[in-house]
Amino acid sequence: MVLCSMLSTLRSAFKAALPGAPRSGYITLARTIADRRTKRDVTLAVSDAEIDPAFDEEGNIRRTGEGYPLLYLKPGIEHKRFYWMQTINRDGEMYAWFRKNIYEGQGLLEIYRPAWLGGLFVFLLGTGALSTLDLAAQRRYMRGQALRGTRQLAPQEYAREHRWESGYGVKVYAQGRRK
Repeated sequence: MVLCSMLSTLRSAFKAALPGAPRSGYITLARTIADRRTKRDVTLAVSDAEIDPAFDEEGNIRRTGEGYPLLYLKPGIEHKRFYWMQTINRDGEMYAWFRKNIYEGQGLLEIYRPAWLGGLFVFLLGTGALSTLDLAAQRRYMRGQALRGTRQLAPQEYAREHRWESGYGVKVYAQGRRK
């Protein structure tokens, strides 16, 4: 058992070192049509514009017995067979295929650019606004006009501001000499 595990690990390491060799399993929605010139069956990928999802009573997409979404081809789309196709392909080839057919020629950086730029904009705007607010608060504090927090009051000012207070509920234990 250990020998088998070691061989599997060595094989995986060797395959990963080869350029373009890593492979993975992919599941794509496909349709088969007859090629008019060669009269052979040709498998084509199905795009979002060619399908309609099936919804249940709650508005969720229904699923097949295998757990795939239940989708129907739109009327007028030529096909002999319509199915979920499981393949094992090179990762580099599938990346190029997904980029071309699914993501309209965009790579990962292009797809996430609006999210990254939006996050950067919010971060910079928030940092600038909070820095400006803190600067204004510090200036007012230095002039003696604190916006929040503790203030230094003369005893007369304290007595005037707190003249209606009957106490703050703080127990005080005084130590002193007994006579």
